[in-house]
Amino acid sequence: MAKQGLFTSRDKTRLGKAVAKLEKRKNIDIKIIPLGGQSAIGVQNCWLIIYKNIQILLDCGRKIANLRNYNIGEIPNHFNPDYSKIDFSKPLYVILSHGHLDHILGLVKLVQLCKECNCQVAIYGAEKTIKVAKRVLRVNKLIELETFVYDFIEFNTNSYFQVAEIMIESFEVFHSIPGSVGLVLTIEGKKIVYLTDFKYCRDSDPQIPQTSRRFQKIGKQNIDTLIVDVTGIIKNGWVSPVSLVTHQFREIFEDKNNAEKRIFITTFASDIQTIGEIADLANVVGGRLVEFDGATMKFFAEDIELENQDQYTNPPVIFVTGSQGEKGSSLGKIAKDDHFIFELDDNDLVVFTSTTLGQNALQVEAMIASLEQQGASVLIARHESGHGARKDIIQAVLDFLPDVVIPCHAGRANRAKLKEIIEKDEFLSSRVTALLLEDGDSYQM
Repeated sequence: MAKQGLFTSRDKTRLGKAVAKLEKRKNIDIKIIPLGGQSAIGVQNCWLIIYKNIQILLDCGRKIANLRNYNIGEIPNHFNPDYSKIDFSKPLYVILSHGHLDHILGLVKLVQLCKECNCQVAIYGAEKTIKVAKRVLRVNKLIELETFVYDFIEFNTNSYFQVAEIMIESFEVFHSIPGSVGLVLTIEGKKIVYLTDFKYCRDSDPQIPQTSRRFQKIGKQNIDTLIVDVTGIIKNGWVSPVSLVTHQFREIFEDKNNAEKRIFITTFASDIQTIGEIADLANVVGGRLVEFDGATMKFFAEDIELENQDQYTNPPVIFVTGSQGEKGSSLGKIAKDDHFIFELDDNDLVVFTSTTLGQNALQVEAMIASLEQQGASVLIARHESGHGARKDIIQAVLDFLPDVVIPCHAGRANRAKLKEIIEKDEFLSSRVTALLLEDGDSYQM
């Protein structure tokens, strides 16, 4: 019998195997490269994961100039991800987290490049996300390339699936569009969590601990790297539930002073869930027909199910583009009295329910002034973001507790803020390293 404190030959064999396994795990060559999305909020979000000869794009967005892009040269290159980092001679896969355009619109150019390079690309997504992605390619006259250049592969939310040699876990997250997911990539024991466009609570505060428990369960897998959205980190506290927004619209529709008014509502066209809930209230509470105007509003409205609109006889509710004061939007044309259908008068109410991005403040103010000059009443209503606020983001870091956290989906100021918070926190600073990657930088795990 071996003496206490000494290794037997069997122990040494086991230890040798364990060390070899750890060394092998340590030397795995995995590269993480942001191809876009690190310069500002809502631009060309796209992350390239390289392992052996496998290339996976996590999302494939584009800065939104317009929805259509029939000619590859019409959109400036810097609006798209930096596709020069991709080797089109090697296997290429895309996994989409959700159907917002800053996460999927880059597929237009990617598919065109794949066609030119004779490269086949597999595009993975949840059912509702695939539906939107197909519509993007159809609008851009690329749908005929399906199966020849690209294939869509649908996965279920909260499921496991394999992409080449890499195991993927998808998990549901709250955002402003149905079918949004986070992703866990397992590569020879190393785990990467991709958590973009999320929040802990959508409808009510009790969802916060429920979300936390789900994230902690994943965190127990020993996460190596967390790529996390920091869009809302400047806002203190938790993001508020959307029920606060819908309650406000219930009051608007119930207000007798608005009974004879047309109501124009402008918000982010991609906020499908909130628009759908407000539209239902317009029908049920206001007895109002619901209409949609503006290219992107109509595009996303295809996913909103409204029935028996003919039965509603009260003045309509019209959802329009233009929440950021865009001159060419539906509301922009209405404000200039240049819309081919709608003309304002003093019996109209225009409701803004979106956060004005800083650089757009002046043009929004100018638009409101023009609307009021035409006699319309303007109301600034509450908006709750689809992105978590500071507490959501910090809680995500605590729940997943990765070795490395990479802030994403925002400019450097927001990303540096999370790094600062982590480094000032005694517990987090001892457990987590915050890494700031700019577009094109490469992090080797």
